[in-house]
Amino acid sequence: MLKRDVVILIVAAVSGLFSFMLVANYLKSSSGKQLQFVEAVRPIMKGESIVKESVSLSKPMKQKTPETLYMHTEDVVGNVASEDIPKDNLITRAQVSPPAPAEPAAKKKEFLPIPAGMSAITLAARQVDSMPESIGTGSYMDILGTVTNLEGARNILTIVRGAQVLSVERAEDGEIKSISAAVTSHGAVAVSKALANGKLNLVLRSYGADKGSYNGPEIESIEIIRGIEKSKSVRVK
Repeated sequence: MLKRDVVILIVAAVSGLFSFMLVANYLKSSSGKQLQFVEAVRPIMKGESIVKESVSLSKPMKQKTPETLYMHTEDVVGNVASEDIPKDNLITRAQVSPPAPAEPAAKKKEFLPIPAGMSAITLAARQVDSMPESIGTGSYMDILGTVTNLEGARNILTIVRGAQVLSVERAEDGEIKSISAAVTSHGAVAVSKALANGKLNLVLRSYGADKGSYNGPEIESIEIIRGIEKSKSVRVK
């Protein structure tokens, strides 16, 4: 009976040892597997963008810390070298960083040519009390301003009709900073004089109606432009 127990004990020990050897051999083969890693085929300078011609896969090899390396060139290409990387060196994750985000391209400011015989005026947003948000290059608008009549009373009148917007300058957040518009020489003077009395108002209108015309208006608005004194019913051509 004792002999039988000894035999069973020996068989169990041998089986356990054999199992241990199998597991150990499996772990050794897994951890020691030869892999290919990304390496530099030429010196890469700090700050340089890594291109596919600068890298390739190494020969199969064993590495103790493969998680710190790259095994696919596409994971490296497009990144930027954080430090100088010598030729034939394996590229570690600490040696590269993502590229800086590209700055948004500046929008090209559209500017229509000044029509023949017309002048261009520029109005800052701070000079306008009512700036239409939908205004854009090519729009037509009326310009309203405060004028003083012969009795000294102030009235808001349309001083320029159908002025075409030549350009619109916007801030990065889309807010309008200034606009430029085509007006006659008389209209330019009228706008300048009206600004001395306060802010202007802009009103969008249909295409081409009274294009850029100066509001050949009653004398009460003409007076501040030319300094002349005539009857209110007189209109200046």
